[in-house]
Amino acid sequence: MDKEEIVAREQAIIELIEQYSSKYLNEEIHELCVKLVKKLGRKREVLFVSGKLEIWAVAIIHAVATINFLFEKTQHLHITVADLNKFYGTSNSTTTQRSKLIRDTLKIRNFDKVFYSENYTPSAIASIEREARYLPALVNKVFKNVNRIKK
Repeated sequence: MDKEEIVAREQAIIELIEQYSSKYLNEEIHELCVKLVKKLGRKREVLFVSGKLEIWAVAIIHAVATINFLFEKTQHLHITVADLNKFYGTSNSTTTQRSKLIRDTLKIRNFDKVFYSENYTPSAIASIEREARYLPALVNKVFKNVNRIKK
């Protein structure tokens, strides 16, 4: 496949992502998805040269959603894999396989510097951050008790 065909497929995938993003995602997540498509298009071996464009679009959204914990019900922007697949008429197994392939190919993990937004911190980490403000007082209390015991 030549460069023009790759760019055409890339643009078609971006348009498919836009259809979902305009209804269910915000601009920030949409831009992360577009950035991911463009990065995949620059690889020596472009993943999306074959296969249905809808599957690649949903897999890209799934990859970004996974990285940003959007499948967690506690997020203010929450989506489900089932709704994502229903929108595109794709299967869960194909979506998750392609999403994993994308993340593995680009070596993307949670909290990735390029594809992670700090606006979507997982609830467990957010809870720890909220409680961390009490940590200095707790440490002081423990050391006071330890010093009393030593005396």
